[in-house]
Amino acid sequence: MSAHGDFDQDGSRGVQYAIEISSASDRGAVQRLIDDVEADATIPKALRTGVPVESSGTRIATDQ
Repeated sequence: MSAHGDFDQDGSRGVQYAIEISSASDRGAVQRLIDDVEADATIPKALRTGVPVESSGTRIATDQ
């Protein structure tokens, strides 16, 4: 996971994050796991109440 954000004279301009996962599991199963974690993640939930937080991408590499 990587994240970045920026500030201007008015405050935060938001936070973007990217996820990169390598897994032997199938892509659909990994994406469902990511979706579940993102829906329940405490830090993004807290940030979303005051700062825009959005995914800038997800990359899944599988052996299948």
